Amino acid sequence: MIDTIKIFLTYKCNFNCDYCFVTRSDEVMSPETLEKILTWGILKGIKKIILTGGEPTSSFDLIKQAGLFMRKNSPEVVFDDIPTNGSQLDLEKIRTAKKVGLSFAFSLDGFNFEDNKFRYKAKSSHDKILKNLMLYIKEYRKKPKIKLTVNKQNAHRVHENVSSLLEKGLTNIQIFPAFSVEWTDEEADNFLKSEFKHKEKVQNF
Repeated sequence: MIDTIKIFLTYKCNFNCDYCFVTRSDEVMSPETLEKILTWGILKGIKKIILTGGEPTSSFDLIKQAGLFMRKNSPEVVFDDIPTNGSQLDLEKIRTAKKVGLSFAFSLDGFNFEDNKFRYKAKSSHDKILKNLMLYIKEYRKKPKIKLTVNKQNAHRVHENVSSLLEKGLTNIQIFPAFSVEWTDEEADNFLKSEFKHKEKVQNF
């Protein structure tokens, strides 16, 4: 029996993180294909759907379509939080997603712009993500999951990045290692030292 299906809506992304395991392209799923997959899932008795990408919100119409289709045809099926870098959200999209029963998990990969120039490129992008995050909290009246990807560029700053999240009241933090990345002994040691300080911070929070 199939319990969960994972659907890659698109391979498009407006970021180009060198540690991302998804190969970027302009491919986007057609609305017809999405409906066929969801119908197949209902027939198989699935319990959960994971929508992902690329950056899923770059194909927001498909997100909306999935939410509306399942609400109409199989409302008992739940959606996992949709991962997003948050840069392409706005108030209208946030309200639409909430209306159709969908929620997001923000992939911040660190919180301070100075620690993430390799990802955000411009401070304006970073600031926009934080603004959208606060809009999301205001609309949903809850704090989302924050997914922090630890990579070689920010491994030594895990403690500082987690601390900055905690200080803003963002406590639902999930830490993941970057996939398919080879670390040197020095980089691994830097991460462990910072992670040790992070654990002390959490215990005292």
